[in-house]
Amino acid sequence: MDFIVAYPIARFIPALQQELAARSQWQTASYKDANHPPMVCLAGGKTEIVVQPGEKVILNGIASDPDNNTLVVHLWQYQEAGTYPNIVDIVRPSALDTSFTVPADARPGQTIHMILEVKHRAQMPITRDARLVATIANK
Repeated sequence: MDFIVAYPIARFIPALQQELAARSQWQTASYKDANHPPMVCLAGGKTEIVVQPGEKVILNGIASDPDNNTLVVHLWQYQEAGTYPNIVDIVRPSALDTSFTVPADARPGQTIHMILEVKHRAQMPITRDARLVATIANK
């Protein structure tokens, strides 16, 4: 299989393997000693929005970890899932409170998919994602 074709799925394999390793601890460790997944969502609970070209989209993420591990945040564009063909510039991609501006050349009906990824720092880290789909409005 061509790597470029497989990449949209293959990029998630490390997180899946790390989660399975962490879950294997659940068989023998007490709840207190086991590793648990972080929680992440977008403020307001919206996962789909309609936007205009040139509009600034402000994202306020909410994340926590039941084990009080340090969280690592990364907002990234899931370009393969969206129909907007170019890269979108993200302001502060490593922050929960971040933003991006809808490119001026975005066309009505195109979509931009953003993934707010949260991973905790642990021996076997677990990753959780919140997804936002921004659809360019018809004029």
